[in-house]
Amino acid sequence: MVRLSVLTICFSVLVFSSVASGGSSDEKAKIQFNQGVELYNDDDFEQAAIAFERAYELKPSYRILFNIAQTENERKHYAAALKAYHRYLKDGGDQIEAERRAEVEKEFTRLKALVGGITVKTDIKGAVVFVDGFRHAETPFTRPILVDLGEHEVLIKRGTEELHRETIKVAGCQKVVVDLEAGVSEETHAQVDEPAGPDKEDRDSPKRVWTWVALGVGGAAAIGAGITGGLTLSKAGDIEDDCGGGSECPISEKGAVDDAKTLGNVTNVLVGVAAVGIAAGIVLFFVEPGLGDEKDTAIVTPVAMSNGGGIVVSGSF
Repeated sequence: MVRLSVLTICFSVLVFSSVASGGSSDEKAKIQFNQGVELYNDDDFEQAAIAFERAYELKPSYRILFNIAQTENERKHYAAALKAYHRYLKDGGDQIEAERRAEVEKEFTRLKALVGGITVKTDIKGAVVFVDGFRHAETPFTRPILVDLGEHEVLIKRGTEELHRETIKVAGCQKVVVDLEAGVSEETHAQVDEPAGPDKEDRDSPKRVWTWVALGVGGAAAIGAGITGGLTLSKAGDIEDDCGGGSECPISEKGAVDDAKTLGNVTNVLVGVAAVGIAAGIVLFFVEPGLGDEKDTAIVTPVAMSNGGGIVVSGSF
């Protein structure tokens, strides 16, 4: 950030070059301006801001707005600095040198991240909005009231009637909407895109994670059972052909018989797992939305047995 003292001589000449001995208003403005410069160089930014504001009131000039913005920036009053820079760029227009404009636009971008906004949602017209005791706007208004980061007291009045009062906290790039009808505040982002949240239908629909896990396991086991069952039948057919339909098979076919038995056992196990998984999925479909609740809970436990499988459901639902 460029220090104001580098620009004071230039500003004094350009702003007050037309001052004559009889121009009392301009003379007062020049006195205030010079006092502001002196106070700024002494690091008395609070008093310097007052002096520059008074100089601007007496002789409005976009150049003084730069001084005001610099001073408010030093005071860490970022909202006031941002507004002064904005007015400086708008009022100065093409008269501002390209290098100075680029410098101010860079500072403008930095300040936007340090400022939030407050607006009011209401159908009431003519209500006055005060922020931290200062009158800022009258409803309805669309552009947010710029404020520094931190807590701020918002007071809304219509005449002598107090309609709403609350203290809200504002972060950088955040816009807080005070809903006068609902009596609550909604936080949004004024300058930073907010990631889209889930649709209401998705938020309200029950989550059945374990339901789909159980059905997935059961389905996979069923597919596996189908494959091993087909292999078992194929092996059995080959053995029957090699044994010629006899009750006993040659010793050379013993390995094939053992393979067929193993595939048969695997098929039986997979069928049991498939049955348990699918059954558990069906039960979980109805009870899982309540899992984790204090009142409506259920525990589904698969049970494997030597001749099959099953499930045990315990709890309340």
